Amino acid sequence: MKYDVVIVGGGPAGLYVAFNINNLDVVVLEEHFRVGIPKHCAGLVGKWTADIISKVSQRLITNKYSSVKFLTPAGVFDAHSKNPLAYHVDRPGLEEVLANLVESKGHVLVTGERAKPLQGFKVRTSKQELEYEFLVIAEGANGVFRRSFIGTCEDYILGIQVVARTKSPLDENTLIIVYDSAYNPEFFAWVIPLDSTLVKIGFAAKKPQLKYIEYIAKKAGVEIASTLEKFGGLIPLYEPLKNPVVADKVVFHGDAVPLIKPYTGGGLFYIFSLSPVLAKYIESGKLPEYGSEFKRKFLVKVLMERKIVEIFRRTRYFLPAKPVSRMSKLGLLTPRDYDYHLLLLAKSLPLAPLLL
Repeated sequence: MKYDVVIVGGGPAGLYVAFNINNLDVVVLEEHFRVGIPKHCAGLVGKWTADIISKVSQRLITNKYSSVKFLTPAGVFDAHSKNPLAYHVDRPGLEEVLANLVESKGHVLVTGERAKPLQGFKVRTSKQELEYEFLVIAEGANGVFRRSFIGTCEDYILGIQVVARTKSPLDENTLIIVYDSAYNPEFFAWVIPLDSTLVKIGFAAKKPQLKYIEYIAKKAGVEIASTLEKFGGLIPLYEPLKNPVVADKVVFHGDAVPLIKPYTGGGLFYIFSLSPVLAKYIESGKLPEYGSEFKRKFLVKVLMERKIVEIFRRTRYFLPAKPVSRMSKLGLLTPRDYDYHLLLLAKSLPLAPLLL
C-alpha cells in the first residue's frame, strides 16, 4: 500500500504534523495499542504552548502556576508572577484528542504495529508493507529508525515520576524545583501539584533510584499518603541533528532530533512550533528546504543554549535559580521567559552584578 506520508510515532510530534497536513494521504503508525501510553512526560509547558494546546481543547490544561520555589545547595529562592509562569497539560489526553482530530481529517491511525525501515522508500510493520513519498520519523529518543539512519545515541538521562496523594493540602499554584548534586548531578527534581492533594514528583538522572522520590518529597515538605502511579522515560542529552532531512524524503521530528530545550528537557514547545512548518514543506513537496528553516527557528539558538547548559552541568546546575528569583523581585520576570531561555539570559546580563 502506498501513502503520500508515513509517520512513525503516534505521540504529539507525529500527530501534530499529521493534523497540519490537509491535502495528502497520511498514515500514522503507533507501536502501542493506543496513543498516550506509556506515560513519561512531566507535562509542564509555557504560555505560548498552553495557548496552542487550549485551541486544540481547553480541558487539556489542568493547572496553572504563578510561583516557583527553588530548593538549592545555596539556599531557597522564590519567583512569583502576576500571570501564570507555567501550565500543566494532560499529556495522555492531548495525544487522544490529537488522534481523534487526525482521523477526523481522513488520515489513518494504525496502533499496535511496530514499524521498521526497508530499502526503496518503504517501511514494514508486523502486518503490512507501506511505500511512501515522505517519511516522518517521530518515534522517540532511541528508536529503530534513528539507529538505522543515524546510528546509536547513548547519551540519556532517565526521568522517573510518581503521582501521589498527600496527607495535607498543597499550594496548588506553586511549582517546587529541587537541586541536589549528591543524588542528581545531571539534572533537577520537580514537585508539581495537580490539585490541592494530588502531586506529581519526579527527577531525572543517569542512574536513578526510586527511593530518591521520598527524599524529594521530604525536602519539599510534602507528606505522601499513597502512591497512585509510577512511570518514566528517556530524556536525550545528545546533540540535535544539524539537518533533520535525510535523502530528500525522510525527516526526523520530536525526540528523534531531539527537539528539546537543553536546560529543562521539555519538548512540546518546539514540537508545536515546528510541526506546522514541517507540514507546510511536506505538502508543497519541498521537504529538503525545511532544513534551512529548522536551522533558523531551532538549531542555532539551541546549540547556544547547550553550551551554556554544559557549563552549569559541570559546575552548579542550580545557578540560574538565584538570578530568576532576583528578576522576579525586580518585576522583570515574564511568562515568556519559561520558553525563551536565551532571551532570559540576555535580559539578565546587564543586571549581573545586582543579580549575583
